[in-house]
Amino acid sequence: LAADGDYAAFAAFARHADVLDALAAARRIQPAAALRQLDEFQNEALPSSFAEMAQRLAGATVDSAVADLARVAEFAQAFLADLAQRPAETVLRELLRKAYAHRSIQPGAPRGEAFIEVGRVIGDALADLGRLQVDSQPLPADDFMALLLAQLREDRWYPDRVEGALDLEGWLELAWTDAPYVILTGANEGLLPEGQLADLFLPDS
Repeated sequence: LAADGDYAAFAAFARHADVLDALAAARRIQPAAALRQLDEFQNEALPSSFAEMAQRLAGATVDSAVADLARVAEFAQAFLADLAQRPAETVLRELLRKAYAHRSIQPGAPRGEAFIEVGRVIGDALADLGRLQVDSQPLPADDFMALLLAQLREDRWYPDRVEGALDLEGWLELAWTDAPYVILTGANEGLLPEGQLADLFLPDS
């Protein structure tokens, strides 16, 4: 959205579940209504750019047929305006805070730990790029975004194995498992292919 400013980019932004959840909590929008209005607006107006779309939605009242969509557009406009005036690292951190301000996190729970660890990975990437300067100026927003996405594509995070966890294997993998005991469930005779002596991957043995 920041780099291209086209309608497709805004539509992807507006359909993001976390954006919709945040706006439902902060601005009282109805996510289902916003998505319906987005589809109807696209079909009727055929916008080519986000700027064109935002201009048409400007001034929509709470009783308007596009009221929820207008609130999403206002949120995106405020983000883009900030990005044009302030360092990208600061603006992106604030966007993430707004998007997840209503989210409750339970440390120790698998989903909570995953959220914390992935947040730390993203925070570290933002901090690393925030230190980059061009002629004593912060990195331009477009370059910052491109480098951030490239770095995050390379980053990986794997959850720790929970003590006492049981592995659920597919029946194709069972022949190679090193577990001393295996409990086989849900395999009914006649639903699995028969073995063949000459089969490369599933020999009769």
